[in-house]
Amino acid sequence: ELWKEGLATFLSFVVFGSVPLLTYVIAKAVGGEAEDDVLFIIACGATAFTMFLLGVVKAKLTKSDPFKSGALMLVNGGLAAAAAFGIGWCLE
Repeated sequence: ELWKEGLATFLSFVVFGSVPLLTYVIAKAVGGEAEDDVLFIIACGATAFTMFLLGVVKAKLTKSDPFKSGALMLVNGGLAAAAAFGIGWCLE
């Protein structure tokens, strides 16, 4: 059913999309004094891991190779993130 697919997509965006922000939220909640650059690197690493994990989950559902699917998702997500970062940097 289409509504189930739509709901799964929405929930994936909410759950997996919140990972980069969680780095900053957790750092503030813990009261850490980490530098912004360090938090950014941690957020990038957590996001990369999450993108790979999303690809592995997708592979389990589609019965394809988990490593290949995870790597492809990581590359696609990395390219999209790099493009968004580059556009933001140019507009700044």
